Amino acid sequence: MPNVKNMFSENTKKILRHLQANVGVEEDFKQIAAAVSLPGRTVNCAITSSLVKRGFAERVKVEGRERPIIHLTEAGQHVSPDEVIIK
Repeated sequence: MPNVKNMFSENTKKILRHLQANVGVEEDFKQIAAAVSLPGRTVNCAITSSLVKRGFAERVKVEGRERPIIHLTEAGQHVSPDEVIIK
């Protein structure tokens, strides 16, 4: 019998849904954290481990901003937050 598990944690789903609903908005991880009501450290870790490393998001340094902004890649714009992995 195949093992089915969620691709994203509940926190990452919340972050991904927010980013997908706000494509084109320049937000850093602290602004995203405030928008989704999660601690900044949690959001930063989820973005790094679940989105950036998997190619769903990228950090973009913008002149005049202290922190990089988070942009979804094309894949990140289209992946379902409820995506599952079957092993």
